[in-house]
Amino acid sequence: MICPMELKMKATFPALACLIALMGTAEAQTAAPDCLRSDMIDHTTVPDNRTILFHMRGGAVWKNTLPAPCVGLDFPGGFEYATFHDEVCANVEVIRVLKEGTRCKLGAFSPAK
Repeated sequence: MICPMELKMKATFPALACLIALMGTAEAQTAAPDCLRSDMIDHTTVPDNRTILFHMRGGAVWKNTLPAPCVGLDFPGGFEYATFHDEVCANVEVIRVLKEGTRCKLGAFSPAK
């Protein structure tokens, strides 16, 4: 939707419609995704045994909070996951901690702050 930058008093209803549409667009851009494209993931970091930060190409960072602590996740050694659909999906994918062999399910994604 294209909205004029100058809003005139006569055009109150169209201006309001534009404002509402733009607010919806901004919310959609910050809404957490259900899945991340695996080819867009640059790297991950693990601040603790329940959190994985997915650093995306382009600078976005998505936080995944696991539903339960994952033993060994925050130790050096990393983790792996296998995707068969070129995406890493919240509440679906299972990761494996390399050092411990622990398997843990990913939780929901949210914007990292």
